[in-house]
Amino acid sequence: MYRMGHRRKSEATQHDQRTVSGPRTGSEPTSLRDALFRTPDTDALTGLASLGILSLRLEEIYGHCEALGMRPSTAFALLMIEPDLGARTPLVRDAVRVLVADEATRTFTHGETIAVSGSRFIVLAANTAGLPRDGVGMVERLQQLAVLKETQIASWIEQLPDEHVDTNRFVLELAF
Repeated sequence: MYRMGHRRKSEATQHDQRTVSGPRTGSEPTSLRDALFRTPDTDALTGLASLGILSLRLEEIYGHCEALGMRPSTAFALLMIEPDLGARTPLVRDAVRVLVADEATRTFTHGETIAVSGSRFIVLAANTAGLPRDGVGMVERLQQLAVLKETQIASWIEQLPDEHVDTNRFVLELAF
């Protein structure tokens, strides 16, 4: 559902040499690519795409749009969905993440990439007039569930930059 193409993890790009620092066991920095790809392709709890897969899909989109002479922001957008789970127990947080993932996969069935990072869900979809409506409808359906009745769920649209960006860095900024 979330793959339109495939690139092996061992293939390097010019973006791979940038570094980030973060919580690590060693003191040496890691590349952005390593930071995204040290996790599996899918989230173990929800089955949704990882940030690494989202980064690869964005690379593909920028390549396709460039080849077709299109602006990426015209063709695609990112729907962001984030339930506020701060006061919830770990078990309830996991249950909510599964419920949101299930609703996202029921809502977006036309080849969209649905990724998850913590409690933030990112849907890479065609930039149509129906995308905001789909996001609002999804949030309304989620808030009808007993476990989510009192939960604030934020949703918003992020436009893709028109110029080709470092997708690894872009995805990490979106995720946090």
